[in-house]
Order: sequence, then structure tokens, then C-alpha cells
Amino acid sequence: MGCTQGKTKPPVQTITVRKPAAEPLPAHEADIHATYSIGKVINHGKFGVVREGHLKSDATKKVAVKSIDKTSGSTNPQHLRREIENLEQVNHPNVMKLFNVYMDDQYIHLVTELCTGGELFDRILRKGRFDEVEAALVMQQILEAVKHLHSLKIVHRDLKPENFMFLNQDPDSPLKLIDFGFSKRMDTENQQVQTMVGTPSYVSPELLTGTYGQESDLWSCGVILYTILSGRYPFYDEDEQTIYKLVKQGALHLDDATWSNISAEAKDLVTHLLEKDPTKRYTAVQALAHPWFTKTEGPAITVDQRVMDAYKLLKVNSKLQQETMLFLVHHFTLDEIRTFRDIFQDADVQNTNELTPAEVKRCIMTRTAREAVPDLEALFSNVEGSEEGKIKYMNLLEASKACKSKMYEETVWATFKTIDAANSGLVPTAELKRGLREIKKVMSETEFQARIAQFGIKPEGKVDFEEFKRFLLQD
Repeated sequence: MGCTQGKTKPPVQTITVRKPAAEPLPAHEADIHATYSIGKVINHGKFGVVREGHLKSDATKKVAVKSIDKTSGSTNPQHLRREIENLEQVNHPNVMKLFNVYMDDQYIHLVTELCTGGELFDRILRKGRFDEVEAALVMQQILEAVKHLHSLKIVHRDLKPENFMFLNQDPDSPLKLIDFGFSKRMDTENQQVQTMVGTPSYVSPELLTGTYGQESDLWSCGVILYTILSGRYPFYDEDEQTIYKLVKQGALHLDDATWSNISAEAKDLVTHLLEKDPTKRYTAVQALAHPWFTKTEGPAITVDQRVMDAYKLLKVNSKLQQETMLFLVHHFTLDEIRTFRDIFQDADVQNTNELTPAEVKRCIMTRTAREAVPDLEALFSNVEGSEEGKIKYMNLLEASKACKSKMYEETVWATFKTIDAANSGLVPTAELKRGLREIKKVMSETEFQARIAQFGIKPEGKVDFEEFKRFLLQD
């Protein structure tokens, strides 16, 4: 997550055009649980959940496990194939390392390095004040990673601060490029592609106007460098279409007060990376040879306080949203989460689709069991600055419902695999009750038999996973 301006979050949604997969996914080992113990969730994204894990044979060997549901309608097999194949090729200290890939009937599990040092901008903004030498060290690692990818004819296509993480909390921790979901191998040196992917604030002009190649990654590097040095985006507006218009124009301004104390060398490198003409834009090799990287000292840079305040507010909002969602997921059923819609809307008297933490707390309190009250109190007291935050309750409810449904489905899948001892993809009807017990779904014998009849399941028959899931999770 990068810096922002004003008091609203810049657009971060990804733009993409999906194409049907032409080939099946490659085969890999099936049972990840035979080798790894998988623990707490550390991230939950659009295309999968990331958990912390470790080798069963050595608990000190910690990893991150990204689990992607192959059967989900939002999962593109072609993207998965590409991400796996590209990650298997790369081997560089500034790129996240892929250790293993496991694939069962429903999930693909990518076992990678565990990065615990946080995102790039989290660390920079936590420092508050940094100099050009420190900025150069960060940028050098970014460009080295890009140089390596381009040497393999791989274009990342989604370079942004959210996709760079520090390996650990050490001050000199290496920076790692992550998330290869939109990466693509270029079959020829000058190959151009037309599929639109990326994040609005970081996309290049040529991506918006036609075909593009590896040069597009260097534009994104320029945006990152500009933001590191100035604490803001080079092309920014609250409206996404206006951002695209500004990017297409490519009018770069480095003459305001923000840039007055930044060296001529730094500004020169920014200019060469944010060159509108991709044929004139620096390559990663050219950028790394720039004299800015040989500077031994530079002026101290202070991120504009307004930018810092806006970013901190954004982090508070994001943290509140996430923690509140997790509270709902762990303390309420899916049906109960659905009922909060009307309660929140009644509390939103200004019709802004957002509430203060205190208002959200009051809404939740109306349905919270007594034993959950301490957790609710802790939620709204542990997030620094939460009094100033706002929670978009509709997004909160949608994310909570999706997360709860995902948790149910994962439990059902694990139950199905346990019951399916023969690994045949089918389980006897008689075992359905065991599935009900596993996911703690209460159903009387009469209700059970009625459900059997409703689904047309024969007492001596067998069901596949989709039938098993519908039977257990039907509202």
C-alpha cells in the first residue's frame, strides 16, 4: 500500500481482461499436510488466503502458504499456470522464493518464503524521515529484481509498493518482490502484449493506449521512485478515469517546493523512468548504472505531514475494517452477519455508507453474546487512532460473508477428504451425518431425512464433493 494524498484512498483495484485457459495446470504433489503444518491466516486476498506454516520435520523452517481455490469462479487457470511457471524460473535475492507447489482436487498451495518485515511503504513511513542514500538502497533492490525478471523475458505487470515486502524486521533486511499473478513470459525480445492489467496509479501510458512490453515495468518503477522521494503520486486524482487521462498526458512536474531539496541526479533518474515514449525510457540496466546510485550522501527528506496524516488515517481505517470483519467472522454465523445490513443502514442516518467505530460497535453490541463482549471492547481499544477512523459497513459485511463462506467451504472440503478414505471423489450417503458433526451444523433426524429426500439422494448411494457441499451448506 503506497502513500496517498488528501483524505481518500487512491484507486487500487486491478484492471484485467480474462482469457480462457488453453492448457491444464501442471501436475504437482498432492498432500501438503504430509510435509507442512499450516497455522494462522496472515493475509486474505482476492485470489486466495495466505497462512503461516512450517516444516513438520523442523518447526524453525517457517514458510508462507498461499492457497488458491481452483474451483472458484474468480480463479483463472491460465493466471495460475503462469504464476507457478514464472516463480519456478526466478532465483534472485530480491524476489520471493518458491519452495514447493502442492495441488489437490480443489486447492493449489504455493509454499514460499515467509516475509515478516512488512510492506515497503509501511517501513518508510514508519521512519518518517529518510535520505536519498536510503531511498537509493531501496530502489536498487527493486531494479535488480526487475532486471532479473527481464533477463528471463518475464514482465511483472503489477509493480507497486504493496508487492514489495521486507524479509524480516532487521534494518538491513532484503526487499522481496512478491505476487506474480499478472506476470507474463515474453516469447520474443520485442514482444508486445495488449491485455490490460495493473493498478491505476502505476500503469504506463502505452498500456492505456495500445500494446506494451517490458518497458511498462520501468514506468511503474518510476512511479515508485517518485513516490518514495516526494511522498505522493506523480499522477493522482480521486477519479480513476482522471488518473488514466493524466497518465496518458505524461506531464511530469518536478519544480514545486517538494522537489526543491532533492538532488538533480535523483530528479534526472525519475525523468528517465517516467519517460512517456517507451523507446526512450531507461531499461533496468540503464537505471542501475545511473550516477544517483553512487552518491555517498544526500539531503534528508521529510514526508509531507498532510500525506503522513492521510496515510495513517488510511491505515487506521484498513485495520479497523479488517479487525471488525474478523470479529464478525469468529463470533457470528453467516445468517447473523447477513442480518447486520439493515441494522447498519438504520444507523447510517447521513446515508454515507460508512460509520464511526463507536456507531459500528453499538450496532454489533445489539447482537453480541455476553461472552464475546470483552473481545468487542478490545477490538475498538487496541487500534491506535481508531477514534478518528471510519468503517465502510457495506464492504465490511460483504467481506465478512465471503470470508465466513470460505471458512465453511474449507471445513467441508477437509471433512470430505477425511470421509473419502478411498480417495475416489465419492462418499457414502451414510457418512453425511458425520460431515454435519464436523462442521457443527445442528440438524434433527427428521430434518436430515427431509434433506436426503429433497436432494434425491438414495440411502445406499454416494455423493461427490459438490453434492456434499450443497447438502451441508444450504441455507
